[in-house]
Amino acid sequence: MTKATFSVNTCFTPGARWYDTAGQPIQAHGGALLRHDGAWYWYGEDKTAHVNARVTTVTGVSCYRSTDLLNWDNLGLCLTADADPASPLHRTKIVERPKVLYNAATGKFVMWMHLDEPGYTFSRAGIAVADCPAGPFTLVRVQRSISHDYGYPDHDPRNQREQGNAFLDMNLFLDDDGQWRRSTSQG
Repeated sequence: MTKATFSVNTCFTPGARWYDTAGQPIQAHGGALLRHDGAWYWYGEDKTAHVNARVTTVTGVSCYRSTDLLNWDNLGLCLTADADPASPLHRTKIVERPKVLYNAATGKFVMWMHLDEPGYTFSRAGIAVADCPAGPFTLVRVQRSISHDYGYPDHDPRNQREQGNAFLDMNLFLDDDGQWRRSTSQG
């Protein structure tokens, strides 16, 4: 399908490639949806540069917008790779599972994501903020979860005994009481 032959999506087709409103394949892997001001925002890993790679290093986090959950406008990268090799957002590192919530108290959009290095030994959460849902998001904090000796072996590759539990597959939700919650799988 090319831009010249693309038409508006009229139905979901399980197993088929899903195209945005410009006729390009949607790049929002491992992501989540946010509903804000009458629209849906879909955040996910952009894997365009790594289509055949086993591990996806940082290209960035894509943001798409829709009012019907079927047709998505590509708003571009809302969080991009960093040129600094020491940054956890450098193109050689890993960003996965971005989730975004709106913080009504601050008026900011807050993104949580899994940050890692090849080999999955960094295992931290990244927290970024933006003034609007399409970003740009700025990384403001990188952290491990609570530090506690849960009986991890001395030579655990993630150093969980020393640095706290690993952040891997995370999820966020806004509870009925207006409080946000986070869950994470321990790897």
